[in-house]
Amino acid sequence: MADRCKAKAIAERDSLKATALREKYRADEERARADRERDRADENARALRNLRVTPALPIPARPNFQQI
Repeated sequence: MADRCKAKAIAERDSLKATALREKYRADEERARADRERDRADENARALRNLRVTPALPIPARPNFQQI
């Protein structure tokens, strides 16, 4: 009887450890995802700041081949 209670306690402890590890890994993955999103947003903002605006170039007229 004592062995069964001890085995049950060990199984419960192992289950709690596994649950805690899953929660830790999930939190780590969410943190990493948030970091990647923040880095991507920073990179996009930097690219927009570095974007050079050039004046529009006039479109050249199409040559009239009938005159040539």
